[in-house]
Amino acid sequence: MRVISKGFSLIELMIVIVIIGILAAVAVPSYYSYMVQSRVGAVIPLMNSIKDVFIENYEATGSWGGYPNPPVNQLEYVYGSVGSDNQLQLLFMFNNVDSAVNGQLLYLILTPDNYGGVSVCCGPKADTRYASPSSEYLPSSCSVPCNFVE
Repeated sequence: MRVISKGFSLIELMIVIVIIGILAAVAVPSYYSYMVQSRVGAVIPLMNSIKDVFIENYEATGSWGGYPNPPVNQLEYVYGSVGSDNQLQLLFMFNNVDSAVNGQLLYLILTPDNYGGVSVCCGPKADTRYASPSSEYLPSSCSVPCNFVE
């Protein structure tokens, strides 16, 4: 008489569980990294809108002026500015984004050039005393350290 199998053997189930575990061990860290990278990248449109306000102000008046305060989502990004006639430093501190980047700073530096325009640098501060997000989390447009006029 022939025996008809009605299920999986224990060894087959164990093999499937091991394969699923290996896939999860590889996928979860990658997913976490992409999640943090997308949250950090979400600040770029905000930085661009603030940058546009300051550049328009500079081109109209010839100075950084009254430091306009565009609306900022206070739950995720804290915004501040430090300026002189030579350079404007916009600081974005990550807040409630992720433990990997909370409390770290990303800078947007606006510097007048010799042609009446404004050059822009987005990235971490070259000075290592200030924590900046790891380059793996930063978009390529904001990964080069900026030079500051102190």
